[in-house]
Amino acid sequence: MNNKRAQGMRNLRRDGARLILTEHGSVPYALKDERLGAVHFCAHNGTSMYPTVCESDLLEIEAYGDRPIRLGDVIFFMPPDGGRRAVHRVASVTPEGVRTKGDNNNRIDPWFIRSEDVIGQVVLARQGEKRRRIYGGRVGQLWSFWIRGLRVVEKGLSFFYHPLAQSGLLRRLVPLQKRMRIVAFRRNGERAFKLLLGNWMIGHYQPGMNAWQIRRPFRLFVDVISLPK
Repeated sequence: MNNKRAQGMRNLRRDGARLILTEHGSVPYALKDERLGAVHFCAHNGTSMYPTVCESDLLEIEAYGDRPIRLGDVIFFMPPDGGRRAVHRVASVTPEGVRTKGDNNNRIDPWFIRSEDVIGQVVLARQGEKRRRIYGGRVGQLWSFWIRGLRVVEKGLSFFYHPLAQSGLLRRLVPLQKRMRIVAFRRNGERAFKLLLGNWMIGHYQPGMNAWQIRRPFRLFVDVISLPK
């Protein structure tokens, strides 16, 4: 277990909570602590909510109780298809149920979530000692619009991004790769890798993938050929 996760577990122990860490896909697991009432903690994996929720963030989830689920909330829920628990943002609230979407996804999820399948609202994320608020409601909507706008701009810049990344010019001018580290672990019995810059997961290589997946703009500073496979 790396130092960041160990520190996160120490933080939660001080809060009196129990925690399950998982390496399965892009969904988190959590375990309720009866002493805290309707509060859950979970470790998040995956990129569907990036940059709102990042890889290995420790999330705090509050049960709704009598509060209504609002458009723009980030919720922790059980999908109706029987899959693992997930964290996505509420895209719409309809009589049939709640529609959700990852901030980093292009499409709304295909399901309707019933209120009884919603475990709670994600209100806080931690990276080591750093804590940040996860906003819902109107502020959450504005944040998701902002992220969507950045994705549009990013897509427009792709025309320049890929040639610049292939040229290796910025790798020579800014040797950022020297500050990166690779973490190897086992997934489904096979070796997988994560590329970290400080506490941020900026790339990963998993069994069955044909290439490293490097987040923008870090591909500009990484010599992918030198990375293990």
